[in-house]
Amino acid sequence: MKRHKLFIHIYIPHMIVLLLTLFAAGSWALRGARQEHYTQTRHSLRATAHMLTETLARLPDPLADPHTLDALCKAKGKATGYRFTVVLNSGRVVGDSHEDPRTMDDHSGRPEIRLLIGEPADAVGWSERRSDTVRMNMMYVAVPWQGETERMGFVRAARAMGDVDLAVARQRVRIVGVGLWLAALGALVSALIAGRLSEPLDRMRQQVQAYAVGRSGLHLPSSPILEIHTLTEAMNSMAGHLNERIQTIVRQRDEQNALFSCMTEAVIAVDDQGLILSMNPAAMHLFRPDHDAVAGRPLQEVVRNADVQRLWRKTLDSPDPVEEDFVIPDSDRFLQAHGTALTDGHGHRIGAVLVMNDITRMRRLETMRRDFVANVSHELKTPVTSIKGFAETLLDGAAEQPEERLRFLKIIDKQADRLKAILEDLLALSSLEHDAENGSLPFQKTRLAPLLEQVAKACQEAAAKKDMTIALSCHADLKAVVNAPLLEQAVVNLVGNAIKYGLERTEISVSAERTDAATVIRVADQGPGIARQHLSRIFERFYRVDKGRSRSMGGTGLGLAIVKRVAIAHGGRVDVESQVGQGSVFTIAMPDRPA
Repeated sequence: MKRHKLFIHIYIPHMIVLLLTLFAAGSWALRGARQEHYTQTRHSLRATAHMLTETLARLPDPLADPHTLDALCKAKGKATGYRFTVVLNSGRVVGDSHEDPRTMDDHSGRPEIRLLIGEPADAVGWSERRSDTVRMNMMYVAVPWQGETERMGFVRAARAMGDVDLAVARQRVRIVGVGLWLAALGALVSALIAGRLSEPLDRMRQQVQAYAVGRSGLHLPSSPILEIHTLTEAMNSMAGHLNERIQTIVRQRDEQNALFSCMTEAVIAVDDQGLILSMNPAAMHLFRPDHDAVAGRPLQEVVRNADVQRLWRKTLDSPDPVEEDFVIPDSDRFLQAHGTALTDGHGHRIGAVLVMNDITRMRRLETMRRDFVANVSHELKTPVTSIKGFAETLLDGAAEQPEERLRFLKIIDKQADRLKAILEDLLALSSLEHDAENGSLPFQKTRLAPLLEQVAKACQEAAAKKDMTIALSCHADLKAVVNAPLLEQAVVNLVGNAIKYGLERTEISVSAERTDAATVIRVADQGPGIARQHLSRIFERFYRVDKGRSRSMGGTGLGLAIVKRVAIAHGGRVDVESQVGQGSVFTIAMPDRPA
């Protein structure tokens, strides 16, 4: 295809510049015709607007039901083809023939409305502009809406100017027709050349506009004009490169968002001014900001924690990555934080990336393990030391004395029994926790009355030694889905404690009852009671209220811990209520579970 310069295509139209004189005369005539049509349209809109105000004036209380005004506007609009809008003095739209007034914005700033503010009742405001709603040129005429005592608002009538423009166009055709008879050849040549120039440029404009609003795949068609052809080829090449870069950026962004979203660590990216660039869901859950949109907000406003602020500043100032541990005061959470400088493509620091890992559970497990090892060591040390001491005494010659030998052997046997009890309780507790975690504990529907009777029989001998009685209270038909051996062991532990620490010649009450969605077993004694400061810890392993007295009675310090684990294995809980000198009440509450 042979291509020519744009100059050749423009030169010939310049030779017929004299024809512009004819068009100037035609334009003057068209302006007059257009002005006449627009004046008539304005008068017609004013008259229809006044008619609507008269209709509104006949309503007894037009503002009592805004739906009535809206329905009236829609009826008038359907009948006349015009658009009617009723606007209050405040600018709120209460009726519109084409839209839902509730979704329309404040109209007090519309030009035709502003012209009426402060004007008399016979004033008229009008304007002509393109409507974003109907996407065409509209003429608006507004008149005041007067109530009985004051101005209620404004009534606006509008119509599309398409038919008016069509009438003007027809007039233009007539005027242009006369001009065409005078310069037919020049007009024809001008139209052909203008078409050849405008068509490719218009196609280029449409394609570029579509590309600008996000449509991919820009490809401008070729043109016989050399300059336009060169421009389209350059723009097509540029669009191809831009598409590749945009796809790369979008892919990298999606990969980064997916990575941040699936991370359990809290990640916060902050620029060098302290403004947040991004926060992943884990960080949002950890710090719980008051707004979901955190990008661009200051770090100190979103994350109200001095340690995080200090970590960010330290990371910016340090040449190496920074690591710190700190605690969130409100939630007592331990965080292990790492800070790394954020750099741009030239290696310049533009911010910092803070990665925080919640190590609260790890810290608590370490504390529990440390306390458990210390408690076990302490509990085992006493009987082992006693056994070893008395054995060495026997080896040193005490075995030759029958009375001393018998006394020492009884002490060794007693300490061995205590050591055995501690180990058995530890093994039982470990087995219980293991089975509960694996879900291997069997449960079945069991009558509780026989179970409590077995508990009473098991503890009867120990109770008789202190002249204590065990009173049972349980309906014969009360059933629950439980692990009978474990539940019996837990209740035996509670009754055993009540016997050990209770007063002589008192009663121990063991009861079971059904409450809302739970089965409750209570063990109440008339013992010395437990001080308030001990109530929150008595279910911990090896915790003792009176350590000396507990050991002297043969306690291992694990009985209540086993009770707690049994309650948890049943999906329930164990509680205690006690006052010094008034006894204690231990409660095992087990929610309903399927058989």
